[in-house]
Amino acid sequence: MSKTKKIVYILIALILILSFVLQLLFEGPSGAGFYIIFGFAGAWILILFSKRILAPLLQKSEDYYDGDGGNDDH
Repeated sequence: MSKTKKIVYILIALILILSFVLQLLFEGPSGAGFYIIFGFAGAWILILFSKRILAPLLQKSEDYYDGDGGNDDH
């Protein structure tokens, strides 16, 4: 692992720990951990919505463009 990548991972870990500690020390108007749970649930709802509803609407079958029987007049 490169030195730069290691420094970035250490900074991310420190920011995550600091953020968690500060949220526990200074409780906001919504309670401790509300935004963590809200964000996690929102992300899962987006994933499920895109997989269950949008994917069937946007994806085409594998032979969608070969529907003319393979006749290539070009």
